[in-house]
Amino acid sequence: MTPSSTINAKSGVYQLRNTITGNKYVGRSASLHTRRNAHFSTMRRRDHRNSRVQADFEAHGIESFVFEVLEYADKGSLKTAEQRLLDQGGFAYNFAKSATGGHGGFTHSSESREKIRQSRIGTKQTDESRRRQSQTRRAMKMTGSDSCRFGGYFHTPWGKFGSSYQASENGLVTQPSIIKWCKNADNTISSKSFGKSPYLQSIGKSVIGKTPRQLGFSFQPV
Repeated sequence: MTPSSTINAKSGVYQLRNTITGNKYVGRSASLHTRRNAHFSTMRRRDHRNSRVQADFEAHGIESFVFEVLEYADKGSLKTAEQRLLDQGGFAYNFAKSATGGHGGFTHSSESREKIRQSRIGTKQTDESRRRQSQTRRAMKMTGSDSCRFGGYFHTPWGKFGSSYQASENGLVTQPSIIKWCKNADNTISSKSFGKSPYLQSIGKSVIGKTPRQLGFSFQPV
C-alpha cells in the first residue's frame, strides 16, 4: 500500500499526515475531494474538530500537512477498510480506535452502544409524536441546522455538528438532550437527569454533579 496525494476515484480511505511530526489521521469518505477540502479549510479557520490536528497546524502551519489516499473502496466496504488500517496502529491523531465514527473525547465501546440501544427498545410513542419527529428530522436534514437560520455548532464528545439532529444521529443521546446539554453546558447534572439518561448511566455515577461542558458538550454560536 503506497499512499498517494493524487485522488483518482470518489470514495476511499485516506490519511492526513503531518510531514514534520509524523502524526497521522486515518479516515474514510464517500467523497475524497470534499473531505480533503474540509480538513484544510477548517484548519485554516482554526476550527478543526480534531484538537491534535489543530495543535500541529498552529505549531507547524498548513504546509506541513498532506492528504494521501491509502486505498479506494466502494461505499459499502469503506468502514471495513478503515477498521483494518486502524487495527494496524500508528495513527496518533485518531482518538477513537473504532471505525464507527467519532473525532475525539469519550468513545463508547460496542457493548455500551448496545446497552443504550436496548434501553430504548419498547419506548412508546404516539403516531402523532412520531409524525412530528419525522417532519422535524426531514427539515433538519434539508437545512443542515436546527432551523432555517443556522445558529452555530453543537460540540459533543464524538465531534462537532451543524445541527442537534446530526449530533444525535449515532443514537447515543437523544436530540432534546443534545440541545439541553450543549446550550446549558454549565448546568450541573442531577441524579434525576442521570436516572433518565442511558448515555450518562453508561459512563457511571461519577458524572452526577459535573456539568455537560466537563463531559465535552457545548454550543458555539456564530
